Amino acid sequence: MTSTQRPAWMQPLLPDPPSVEAALSDLRNAYQGFSAPTHLCRQCYDPVWDDRFARAARQISQGKTPSPRDFAQIYYEHPACSGGEETAMLFFPSAIETLLPHAPLDGFGSFPPEILEGTMRAGFWFWPRPLIAAIHPLACRLFHDWFDAGRFDLSGLPDGADPKDAILELCAMALIDPAEIVAALAARGGFQADDALLNLFFGSSLEAPFYCSADTQTDNETYLTAIKALTGSLQAHEARAVLDVITPSWLEAAFYRYADTHPRFARELSDANTYYDIKAMSARARAKQDDVPVWPDLPLIRI
Repeated sequence: MTSTQRPAWMQPLLPDPPSVEAALSDLRNAYQGFSAPTHLCRQCYDPVWDDRFARAARQISQGKTPSPRDFAQIYYEHPACSGGEETAMLFFPSAIETLLPHAPLDGFGSFPPEILEGTMRAGFWFWPRPLIAAIHPLACRLFHDWFDAGRFDLSGLPDGADPKDAILELCAMALIDPAEIVAALAARGGFQADDALLNLFFGSSLEAPFYCSADTQTDNETYLTAIKALTGSLQAHEARAVLDVITPSWLEAAFYRYADTHPRFARELSDANTYYDIKAMSARARAKQDDVPVWPDLPLIRI
């Protein structure tokens, strides 16, 4: 089973992206000019949030990064309850900088703010093109830093946390060809890369949201349908590439590499090898999904 030629809308994994600082600066610049929400749902937000959002928006306009406590609530609510898609656009760079690894945030319960999933629910792939393109260099930089050097230079990583899943999800949101991601991981080797490959064997890096706020009626889910198709195409390319790499012989060789240094991981490898046909069923199903050769012709979500 081999990967098919990638559609034109899939992006390359940049070999030498700018630094995290430069990529973040470009991301902030791309997202300038959005306003604090003025129509908050009073079932979701009490009046104190008016001032919190306004303060955070002022800090962003001054080139500062607000405290995530002043905007994280939007990732627990429907975008319409938080002022609409403009609110998601306003806080997206700050959320990436401070919340990307999906760690629980004090005062917000035990569930982490789902910044990437929440952004997808706000119709991210149908925002103006420069907003989507702005995450591409940062996603590439984070990928290279983590899988080459174990370095993660954003501020939201808790002690001992592993950001690989968030990085791979961001790469998928940036529409980076997942076959290139898999090939890059396979070429690197090492525990972090091999662990990521096994995770991709078990499940995809990105799932479609369960709704899109641009769809205003449940019987007309035009944007959600398009997002599901695009996600399925990414998943298919990813799964085809993973199945080319994760074979019984790869699993056996990896088991012996990690039997002493990472015994828990070695047990996962052994289990995957022993029950390979069963473990591969999900990846094979994802690999059969349809490709989307042309980007869906839908109006952009503009403010």
